[in-house]
Amino acid sequence: MIATALAAAVMSGFVKVAGKTLSSGEILFFASVISLALVAPVALKDGLRALGTQHPFCHFVRGAAGCLSWYLFFLVVRWIPLMDAVLLLNTAPLWVPLLAWLWLRRAPSSRLWGG
Repeated sequence: MIATALAAAVMSGFVKVAGKTLSSGEILFFASVISLALVAPVALKDGLRALGTQHPFCHFVRGAAGCLSWYLFFLVVRWIPLMDAVLLLNTAPLWVPLLAWLWLRRAPSSRLWGG
């Protein structure tokens, strides 16, 4: 988790610098190409079945939501201080249970709220 937070903070710094000359769409494109380069060896080694899913529509919705959220994050990094943008990015775990409660109609357990 610490490595993930560190990677997101470093990436945010790069986005802040790149945002002066590139659009948010271009930054998202290059970030996606880098992600593809990191996932491709797994797909090539284990075959595409390693990336298969039983729920393609759910994965499509998750991918679209992730793409939109990163695009908006890259957009907002250009307008607000970097520290505030990273803080907003790190609040995602606080919002996910609430959105799941509203969307999936499943109330989070009491352990989650205490946690």
